[in-house]
Amino acid sequence: MSQCQQRPPKSQLENRQAANRTTAVIVPALLIGIVGYATWIVVVLIGANYLIKHQSRNGAGIAVIVLYFIFLFPMAASYLRLLMTVPHPGYVERGSPTAATPVKPPQETPPQHNVQASCTSTKVQDGTNQNNTKPRPAAPQEPSVTVLDTKAILSGELPPPPGTECFYSKEVFACDQNGLPIWCGTCNNWKPDRSHHGSDLGRCVLKMDHFCPWVGGVVGEQNFNFFIQFCSYAGVYALFVMIVMAVFISEARSRGNPLGGNWIAGITLGAVFTLFAGGMSLTSISLGLKNLTTIDNIGHQRRVMHIAVLIDPMQQRQPRPMSTDHVKHTHGSEESEDPWQGTITYPLNAMPDASSETTLPPRTSSASRTFAILRTHPGMNPWNLGAFRNFESIMGDHWYDWFLPLRHSPCCNHDRGDSMYELGPDVERLKVDAGLSSSSKSRASSRRRHRKHRHHREDSEDMDIMGSTLANVNGVTGRERNSFESV
Repeated sequence: MSQCQQRPPKSQLENRQAANRTTAVIVPALLIGIVGYATWIVVVLIGANYLIKHQSRNGAGIAVIVLYFIFLFPMAASYLRLLMTVPHPGYVERGSPTAATPVKPPQETPPQHNVQASCTSTKVQDGTNQNNTKPRPAAPQEPSVTVLDTKAILSGELPPPPGTECFYSKEVFACDQNGLPIWCGTCNNWKPDRSHHGSDLGRCVLKMDHFCPWVGGVVGEQNFNFFIQFCSYAGVYALFVMIVMAVFISEARSRGNPLGGNWIAGITLGAVFTLFAGGMSLTSISLGLKNLTTIDNIGHQRRVMHIAVLIDPMQQRQPRPMSTDHVKHTHGSEESEDPWQGTITYPLNAMPDASSETTLPPRTSSASRTFAILRTHPGMNPWNLGAFRNFESIMGDHWYDWFLPLRHSPCCNHDRGDSMYELGPDVERLKVDAGLSSSSKSRASSRRRHRKHRHHREDSEDMDIMGSTLANVNGVTGRERNSFESV
């Protein structure tokens, strides 16, 4: 009796990812085909045949053709630039679990029985031919997710996964409630600030906005400015097509000329894409002015997060009244009034275990850096620089960068010393509420930030934003509550 092994069915996530890969190939080709069809309608049917050939209106026909390509060229250029960046929208490198990685393995699934299906019928003793009982298919296997053993890391029993130095070398970074960087259990790596794991492709992406089938991939940090340009140019282009078709359809009907189906299709496509591309353009620009992505904007008014802020070793925490003019309370909760959540000291080195046969890595001699763990107020965006500066950080420092799809956004440069992205004035206000900074210092720092241009003040932004020097003291590992909590 020959048997064949049944393949386990794909999970819902795997099916969705496969569908996205297919869509990423088909939809851009469909969009290019639609533009080619619109070109034939406007240039050939309207400009050449109707105006020049039948109406002998050479000037009007040439004007329509020339204007059409004037609107087509910037849209095509921005779309081509967008397609070039889709393979690399800002992916975060994947990690790999190792023996030293403190992870909890995913919960084991119970063994599946009867996973083999017989390919031939078998004869039983009563002389009748019956097929074997239909096997129960194996359950779809979801991607394994690793979870950090946070308790062991903070107690020094296990070393943290590599890469924490990329975070605590800055003065401010996004963290969890324990002060650790955010961990992605699917990619097995720390998540940089403002990154999001996109399940559509199974990768973490810097400043991920959304998965867009029209561009064949993810819109993220590396191509969000090109996406805004493409949507804006596409909206203007589609509006021109709709107006041209509306004018000459009205003219042809008034003269009693028959209208072909292509004319109706042309004005329909123009109207649909004017609404679609124009709406996407306005939405993206609106989010850009707030320095938010589509994902950031979901539940933004109620969202709170944690950030780790470097503490000056000479500084004492001084409780101050809350600056309630900018705090957005939710449901009258008093839990969010005090942003102070505790402290944590880096580097996080595991201590030797005397009962173990192996010795964990010893503590390094690098200077300790103590961070305050602060909980943001509901709706606070630490990277909100103000509408104009937000727009510049995405579209470019020069006006011509706003229109030419050539260079990446300035926010793609992560060589800053204070944080991965430029911080807004709300961070200084949060430090005031936590008793880590004086209000006068916060106001002076805010005025300096808005008075000077970015590329003229890169060397001084650390003092402007943080208002502190680097800590060079010998701290202890883990979360601490010391004199910073004294009142």
